[in-house]
Amino acid sequence: MQEAAHIHGIPGERARLAGLAYALWPLLGTLFLAGLVLGLLLPLRPVPGVGAGFAMVTLALVLYVAMTVYPTRVSAFFKGARGEERVASVLAGLPAGYHVFHGLDGGGGLFMARSGDIDHVVVGPAGLFVIETKCWQGEITCGDGVIRLDGRLPRRDPVSQVRHSARRLAEWLAARLEHVPVVRPMVCFAGRGPADGRIALDEVMLCDDGDLLQILTAARSDALTVDEVAQVAGLIERLG
Repeated sequence: MQEAAHIHGIPGERARLAGLAYALWPLLGTLFLAGLVLGLLLPLRPVPGVGAGFAMVTLALVLYVAMTVYPTRVSAFFKGARGEERVASVLAGLPAGYHVFHGLDGGGGLFMARSGDIDHVVVGPAGLFVIETKCWQGEITCGDGVIRLDGRLPRRDPVSQVRHSARRLAEWLAARLEHVPVVRPMVCFAGRGPADGRIALDEVMLCDDGDLLQILTAARSDALTVDEVAQVAGLIERLG
């Protein structure tokens, strides 16, 4: 029986935590403002009508945002977590000698507002890969160096995201290693991938989860030795 890759972390964990945080924030804010409004309207503490009116308008605005904007955002986090789990199940099929890291801290904190997290990092004989996972529904096309979903630009460009993640990881390793391996950025679509199949946008490879293992195990000129794999994996483990 073939030995499997060494797995680190839990796929989708940070996305689910962020989704819960986004779900709770408007609820807590609404409760706070509701208490404030009740306090202003109590007969024992009369306040000017302008103050009470302002508090009620603010409460209504928070309720509106909580009921319209945040459910979509929360749903996106949990959908993303499901996509990460699907890709993780594919990565679990990598052979011994590979290390797979899920949900590395990208420096954005729980809400992942600025830097986000790094969905997956793979280190093995074929090299070092940073993988951004997307779970999109619709037709995915590429043209003029950009990616589109159903003909429209996505709210967050995954190609820019993974380039940023790969660059930050390379910089982090450069401060700790004399020779930093090439960090290869990839965007993997859980389920349906690009309409034209596997696509390269400059240094970024786009594929679906069906092509993932073949890409990650293909022989390359900048392959890593066993010692290099162990050294890089040992460093990246600190980011978990």
